[in-house]
Amino acid sequence: AESIKFSACKSLLSDQLSAAILDLTEELQTSSLWSNRTLRMSVLKEAFPSLLQERIGLAQMVKRLPEVYLKATFGSFLASRFTYAYGLEPNPVAFFEFLSQYLPNGIDKAPPQIKQYNQGEKENRVR
Repeated sequence: AESIKFSACKSLLSDQLSAAILDLTEELQTSSLWSNRTLRMSVLKEAFPSLLQERIGLAQMVKRLPEVYLKATFGSFLASRFTYAYGLEPNPVAFFEFLSQYLPNGIDKAPPQIKQYNQGEKENRVR
């Protein structure tokens, strides 16, 4: 579907997807989203293989693995899933909707920046 939308050959589309994933991965690794422990653990729980978690435990894995590796896993997991689910040109609210699945109570547990962004979107629609 994306190849028709962008009238691109598959190899060019693959390059575009890879670039989008890498860019978003880098942004996520340095964003304040990482500091939200609930979000971080929810993403890492889904990102790491369940068998490894059963044998070692997620908490122990987080203690043992270098933070740079954990951040890379966090960023690349979210970036790849978001990009493949929403494509190369998602609407501005799409990431929030995507991210809310990793928060137990959706917006209630969202980082302050997301709450502010969501409030700003509501105000912009009213104007």
